[in-house]
Amino acid sequence: MYRILLIECTPDFVHRFTNHYKEYIVVDAPMTFDEEPALRKEIDAVIVGGGLDSFLRYRDYLNEKVPGIPLFICTTKWKNREAKEAFSYGVWDYYTDEEFFTRREDVLSSLARITAQRKLEENWKKEKAMLENIFELNPYSISIWDGEGYFKRGNRAHLRLFKVQPLRDEPVFDEESDFSAEQKEAIRKNLRDRHEGKGFNIFLEPFLWEKNAARYAERWRKGERVSFSPIRLDMSQHIPGLPEHSVHIKGECFSVKNNAGIVEYYVVINEDITAAIRAEEKREKKLKKRDVVPEEQLRENAPKLSGAKKKNTDGAGEIKKPADAPTLNGTDIIRKAKGAAPGLTVPELPKKSEPQRRKSRKKK
Repeated sequence: MYRILLIECTPDFVHRFTNHYKEYIVVDAPMTFDEEPALRKEIDAVIVGGGLDSFLRYRDYLNEKVPGIPLFICTTKWKNREAKEAFSYGVWDYYTDEEFFTRREDVLSSLARITAQRKLEENWKKEKAMLENIFELNPYSISIWDGEGYFKRGNRAHLRLFKVQPLRDEPVFDEESDFSAEQKEAIRKNLRDRHEGKGFNIFLEPFLWEKNAARYAERWRKGERVSFSPIRLDMSQHIPGLPEHSVHIKGECFSVKNNAGIVEYYVVINEDITAAIRAEEKREKKLKKRDVVPEEQLRENAPKLSGAKKKNTDGAGEIKKPADAPTLNGTDIIRKAKGAAPGLTVPELPKKSEPQRRKSRKKK
């Protein structure tokens, strides 16, 4: 069931419409959206009686309360001039008072079409809002460029990563970055004057034509999907006035084509790998510093090592034994190995008797 709001329709019209169109719930004129705001979402279409003058009186009110709602204008006569003026305000269809009842099938078809179209538009608005959230809240930097390669828009992650979105007329600056008034004006002027006054173009920037990047840029420009390896990028080299801000990125580039197969938009998705690159560089620096002995330290220790060798070795390179070094017996060796606990003494090993020595020799 659809709910139709009737505004400034005659009592006779309301009565006849109720009898002829039982498929619809009629909401009569005394109801206002201010009194019952919950009904705004339930209204599917509006029929305005009294012709174009009546419609013009309610146009602003309806646009405020239920923007984009399908409208019918019902009048006793209609002129081409009035039709053009009414349709310029988004009126979907119109009938004379009598045609609402003599052309019932056409009216039903028209009502079904415009109400269904409105529901499709509402669904599209919801989907568009969802896609917009996915775009804006995405943790990856996303930028969109037109068919010629000029910047159109970027999401929040793109702004955080590059600190500025290079729109020609009014660049967007990162609020968390401390841009001075002079820097902002320099960036604006540069973007207005860039590439014959057309602005920042991703295909005309030098960093895309260095080394092997030109090959990937040409493939992307033809509509192919390409991935680029990690690169270091400092946008201050391309947009004078922008503070130095180096980032390491990698990502994907692809295009969006229309039904004719012509590229309408280019899309870049960047992953910020700056933190990972800097952490790896810091780790490698620590390893290198730990493994390499400074040359000064080697020169300083060399004489000491050489002197120790000459002092403690003989001509054959063997370690000399001092002449006055004491000779250790078995007991001394055991004491030396085990060591005595504080306050204890290691007893002397008992000597074997002659019979015990004989038994030991026999066992062998």
